[in-house]
Amino acid sequence: MSPTEKNRIKHPSITPFVSSANGRDKYAEDRILWRASHCTRSCKYGCIHDVTHTAMMTHYRKFHYDVYYLAAHRSWEHEQRRWLAVRFGEEKRGKHHTRVCLLCGVSFIDRNLLAMHLKEEHPEYLTDLRTEFLELFDGEIKSDPIVRILLEHVD
Repeated sequence: MSPTEKNRIKHPSITPFVSSANGRDKYAEDRILWRASHCTRSCKYGCIHDVTHTAMMTHYRKFHYDVYYLAAHRSWEHEQRRWLAVRFGEEKRGKHHTRVCLLCGVSFIDRNLLAMHLKEEHPEYLTDLRTEFLELFDGEIKSDPIVRILLEHVD
């Protein structure tokens, strides 16, 4: 099995976007995996086994950011920023902040690169994200580079 196949995400490709409170409730089991520090644990999606809570949190931020940012207890300046984190991972860049494509497992150090990958390799998925974005945020902030990629050829 190739590294890409091994790292392929095992949950649905588009996790429904829900409010922070609903996300914390819906993904309570996931939150326990990265918050409890008293034991080792395994990823509920079967990706890694017997790791510390810090390693599990890092794993979720890279491989399950769609679940992590739905469930993480964090206050967001704009709900749109939360949506971007759920769909493309955190804004931070670099080798310590990688995230994978939820569809094929290819790794990226930057969410702009992930968005360009989706545009080139998974255009149907990007169209689904565009539709969801417009339903949720039409008329709101469109200055983010990811939003510009989403809205190309739409406005």
